[in-house]
Amino acid sequence: MPNTEDLLSQLQGAWRLVFSGPSKIQFLSYIPVDEDFVIDSSDSSLKLESDLGPLRAKFGGAFKWRGSNELDFSFTKAEVDLFGRSVWRKDVAFKPKTYSYFWLRDDVACARSSGGTLTLMRRLPSV
Repeated sequence: MPNTEDLLSQLQGAWRLVFSGPSKIQFLSYIPVDEDFVIDSSDSSLKLESDLGPLRAKFGGAFKWRGSNELDFSFTKAEVDLFGRSVWRKDVAFKPKTYSYFWLRDDVACARSSGGTLTLMRRLPSV
């Protein structure tokens, strides 16, 4: 694992969540949708975007880098698009989460969430 500063800089960008599980809610352990987690360290913001056909769910919020490998984050905005048009938008207050990263090599990262799930991510190419 890289040192603390290098780890955050290497996590900068867009990541596709490949697998997350097991969850306390068993039927939600794996959902076959494209789900991207985007970290922007320039303003400590992040996004989670999930696509299921013409439906896109978008969540935005902020993060704080803590310790040597922990990303505390909370989503404060939610939006749903249908066929590329916003159909619902709301300020939200989800329970804060923490990702504790324990593996980062090349374009693959693994983290354990504060909810107990393991998450495998692959880096998306820069656009």
